[in-house]
Amino acid sequence: MSLKKKFKFKDRLIKGSLPDRQFKISVVKQPMLSELLRKITNLSLLNTILLGKTLTSAMLLALLRTKG
Repeated sequence: MSLKKKFKFKDRLIKGSLPDRQFKISVVKQPMLSELLRKITNLSLLNTILLGKTLTSAMLLALLRTKG
């Protein structure tokens, strides 16, 4: 697999904020987690997507509680 493809399918968490902290942004990309869920759970495609979205939402909510 090429380096470009490895980077494309890598799970990522990106956080950023302005210096005065009036604006914050968090981005989560988890294609590997979704694929792992599909393999482990044997769920249908729709159920795997919903489970992946739920876990991603939980991660974003957890980020709201962290400082930095």
